[in-house]
Amino acid sequence: MKLIPFIFSFLMSCSALWAQQLASSPAYSMGRDKDCFVLGQIDSLYYVYREGPGKEHGIHSFRMNLEEEWETTISYPRADLLFMESLQQKDRFQLIYAMHFDGNTEIRMKEIGAEGQELADEALLLFKYFVPYRDLRWELSQDKSELLVFHKVNNREIEWGCYNLADRQLRWEYSLKDFEIKNFKRLEHIVICNSGQALLLFEFHNRLRREDHHFLLFSISAQGERKKHKIDFAQAKTDEYLVDYDELNQQLLIGGLYYQSGNEVEGLFYLRYDMQEEALLKFHPFPDTLIRSLTGQKRKNLRRVEYLRLQELIPRRDGGILLVAERYRKYNYNNHRTSYQDHLPAQQTDYLYENILLTSVHPSGKLHWQEVLFKQQKSENDEGRYSSFFLMKTARHLRFIYNDEIRYLGRVYEYTVDASGQAERQRLFGEKRSGILPDFQRAKQVSAKTTLAISERNNKFRLVRLSYD
Repeated sequence: MKLIPFIFSFLMSCSALWAQQLASSPAYSMGRDKDCFVLGQIDSLYYVYREGPGKEHGIHSFRMNLEEEWETTISYPRADLLFMESLQQKDRFQLIYAMHFDGNTEIRMKEIGAEGQELADEALLLFKYFVPYRDLRWELSQDKSELLVFHKVNNREIEWGCYNLADRQLRWEYSLKDFEIKNFKRLEHIVICNSGQALLLFEFHNRLRREDHHFLLFSISAQGERKKHKIDFAQAKTDEYLVDYDELNQQLLIGGLYYQSGNEVEGLFYLRYDMQEEALLKFHPFPDTLIRSLTGQKRKNLRRVEYLRLQELIPRRDGGILLVAERYRKYNYNNHRTSYQDHLPAQQTDYLYENILLTSVHPSGKLHWQEVLFKQQKSENDEGRYSSFFLMKTARHLRFIYNDEIRYLGRVYEYTVDASGQAERQRLFGEKRSGILPDFQRAKQVSAKTTLAISERNNKFRLVRLSYD
């Protein structure tokens, strides 16, 4: 009888693991395709987009058992395109892309129905000159109804336009010159709100021991009304930060890293501003115990963290934030043991993605909790494509899903984190020796219980599904 509680708890833990399922489709040839990515799910079909080398592109649909349902092609007027965003409505997909023609740069949207048919291909914005794709920037509002596209003409001028995707109409399109600031070099972030309001964040005097270090926030309403807000930042220096607009609480949120001496990060900061009262700014230096846990260093006096990169800022419903950071390193060197070209050693690049730092901050600015998720991923000459993680959001947990080893016979693991910061790590079970390596950095969550990703190998791709019962 004493064994019954143990057996029951063992079965419960096993059932928790078995509730997750990792499955993959058969392999399909990519031919000469440049790329493929997940579009999403409509009813009982999954959709994958294949970017071809010319004007013809492909769409695959898959049944729930991951067998192919059908394949079709769609065409574009030009071969050299820049895909910007893929959005999903109830019964269709929207592909937003940029195209050059006759010396102009046009932003367009192609709509594709559930059966792969082309429903529309319409122009959204037009820049009447050639804009290199690398110079184009864009932002979507939280509800995906507003699209803001912009680029810097020079340090004193920005060309931009805002299109309402819900009402299918242009909000505004004009040049922003000499906007009370003579140098747009200081422009750090642009945010577009659900209302169509644009927020431009500038930073000035970001140097150590400068009492005049501050942000300038310019707001431009959908009707064109402009306001300026100054936010003082004390004598700390920002290293990196993320910006978001909290639509629920109608406030600007900034979370980032800072230091007060040297060049290494000493802690994080939280800034909340409703554009009415004075901004709330709080600093949280990293304690020694956290630095040791995050970096693995053992020496006594620890004050700073190297190679920390912000990945995501998640607004909390109460006005606080969850800030996600990851240790990341990249090494470039000459490999003298590999083949030579023009009598020069081959170039080698190593990528190292390590532990994840989670920080939850209360709207008062007080630290709620901090947690380190341990992992180590190493790869070579792959742009770090299969490293890092995918963040799957559910009502009760955040799931950090990642490849434990960057190889085709590796394993997939996840950390589940609840609202109090309690984290559990477990392996996701799937087909034995399936030979898949999901690209989780570009995965897409298609429902509360399902995430889709692409695995490529030997010029073939598989659709990978991670589901929870």
